[in-house]
Amino acid sequence: MGNNRKDKKDTLIIHSITKLDIGGAQKILLEILMFLKKQGYNIKLIAGNGGGLFYKFKNSDIEIIEINELRRSINPIYDILAFLRIRNKLLEFRKEYKNIIIHTHTPKAGIITRIAAKLCNINDIYHTIHGWGFFLGQSKVSFFIFIFIERITAKFTNKLISVSNYVKDIGLKYKIGDKDKYKTIYNSVERRSIIINTDIVREKLYIDKKKKIVLQVSCLKAPKSPLDFIKIAEKMKSNKNLLFILAGEGILRNSIEIYIKKYKINNVRLLGWHKNIDELYQIASLCTLTSVSEGMPLTILEELSYNIPIVATDIGPNKEILNNYKYLCKPHDIDCFVRNINKLIKISKKIKYNFNYTKKEMLRKYEILYDL
Repeated sequence: MGNNRKDKKDTLIIHSITKLDIGGAQKILLEILMFLKKQGYNIKLIAGNGGGLFYKFKNSDIEIIEINELRRSINPIYDILAFLRIRNKLLEFRKEYKNIIIHTHTPKAGIITRIAAKLCNINDIYHTIHGWGFFLGQSKVSFFIFIFIERITAKFTNKLISVSNYVKDIGLKYKIGDKDKYKTIYNSVERRSIIINTDIVREKLYIDKKKKIVLQVSCLKAPKSPLDFIKIAEKMKSNKNLLFILAGEGILRNSIEIYIKKYKINNVRLLGWHKNIDELYQIASLCTLTSVSEGMPLTILEELSYNIPIVATDIGPNKEILNNYKYLCKPHDIDCFVRNINKLIKISKKIKYNFNYTKKEMLRKYEILYDL
């Protein structure tokens, strides 16, 4: 498989993702594409229109093939149109390049692009599982439809890259590919060394200097269970020294705003997507993650790189990162979160960053993956 791909000029690597929102999968993808481009590979990105990181990809001189019909929600008409447009693009590229490698990210783009590639007789197909498209709490119909389609697409995927062993174990549990098809490549971040004037940040965000900040960085979608964060804030309203900040956007924002208004929760701030997340980490006294489903939460790695105390759910990926960590809670266990926040706020406990997987190693493993 490696002998016919030595010439980079004859090879095109196409990555595909549903949307360039601000999220862990998108941040990791940007790192991969920038690395491959620097190494001299021909790269292109297929993505849906828009997203908070769209211009960051553009400014990194990454060619984006925008597929407006490629959207996160299931819509038979848009999905078929997206498939046809992607297939036509792949057929064009086959005329120009001797070798084409397809690498997909996120469930929707992963399914549509891999099927299109297979029907274009492209055989080098990879998929990184940043998180499965099915999760507990979903409707049973959606749950099993996603599993069924993932089983089919896994059959013609060279490698399924899991961002944690937990992700791989879930796939094997539901018979998506066999063990030999999986390769774990952990997400990673470098230790942060950015120094920011926290007083200026607080002033900019109109935050009292005396307030201790409990921060959660996550999109407002069901797998992240953001309403639990609001309920934690509600339970801790009596502590006037705490301010809860939720940084992220998503389809649950409206229902969260309704809940906040209904129960008059005045110690929480919905910040939306924040351009400089590092400044939020530096003013945070503590971070939480209320997710019920994750692949490998980049936000926890970022928080660890700043040695910020964390209270998170005890789902598999979190336990994999936070080895033997005692401040984990069952999903939806609001009282447990409250107890642990109170403990960590009082003792100002620091956490040593002991997740020793480097970004350099992560990127090199992706390059080796393609046998180039």
